[in-house]
Amino acid sequence: MAGDSEAKCLRADLIKSGKYSDLTITCKWRVFKVHKIIVCPRSSFFAKACDGNFLESLTNNIELRDDDISTVERMLCFLYTGNYHDEGQDPSSDVVPIDVEQIIKMDVQPSVNASLILVTLSAASQRHTPPNPREKITVDANTLLNNVSVYAIADKYDVPELKELAICKFKTRCVGHWNDDVITTIAKAVYESTPANDRALRDQMVRICHIYAYRINKYLPFRSLLSENGEIALELLDVTLASLKRRDTFLSQVAELMKWQRNRLRSSEGG
Repeated sequence: MAGDSEAKCLRADLIKSGKYSDLTITCKWRVFKVHKIIVCPRSSFFAKACDGNFLESLTNNIELRDDDISTVERMLCFLYTGNYHDEGQDPSSDVVPIDVEQIIKMDVQPSVNASLILVTLSAASQRHTPPNPREKITVDANTLLNNVSVYAIADKYDVPELKELAICKFKTRCVGHWNDDVITTIAKAVYESTPANDRALRDQMVRICHIYAYRINKYLPFRSLLSENGEIALELLDVTLASLKRRDTFLSQVAELMKWQRNRLRSSEGG
């Protein structure tokens, strides 16, 4: 809609220019000039910092000391435009390649993408069919890491809509061939940045590990990761056992069907 597009353009211009800003967010050497009316309604963390009896409400400055600059900018970009660019270098880099004008042109359909990815992964897991080794499209580790970092910061500062978008982008980026080092890197990042009761990224990642288990179990860095992180090993075991149970149930059903078919043939021959 034209009105919504114009509003996004206006908000994008505000985050770029900092005009009429009434709040600053400081992350390391970077200072973001933002607007309370935009960031507070979408984040209870920022709302409480500005409304409560805290130093931030007096100084109108919030310091995010432990976060990386590019992830903070992606979060703010979402607060202003409803989207963020997930491509680029490692999220720990201080160089921020985000183009806000490009962001507002992006058309995201999370529900469609998420459903497609879940169906694809589920089918692949149940068939026990290894991915085609000739497939040339390889997932990008930095892009996946960007989405993991955005998901974590959205949880940290209570931006639920951003969490939903981050998991949808993550699932979309999962399509393709996974190298052993990428699986190990992303699995480590997911399990280190999310609590055990937050299943969205973890369930997705353990499915990936299961799909490639025929190969990844021989990769020494991944084996080391399993030794260091018992949660990954246990959850991968649970998924594998569930898959074997489904296979046994299927084989049992096939055997019953064949038995019924043989009895039917004997009956018809006897008649």
